[in-house]
Amino acid sequence: MQKAMNSVLILLVITYALSLIGSFLAITLALPLAERQEELTLLITVQGILIAAALGFYFGKKT
Repeated sequence: MQKAMNSVLILLVITYALSLIGSFLAITLALPLAERQEELTLLITVQGILIAAALGFYFGKKT
């Protein structure tokens, strides 16, 4: 069971990292310099909340 939980955690972290990198590149290439900071701040906040919710749900289960 512990090995499966570790695998899921690694998969979530890799997915989160790829999502952040892809989104960062898309915003950087698509938006003018003045709008980038606000969009990147929003992106990091939202994705951080999503990953925290997913990890909390997965590891907070009592089985």
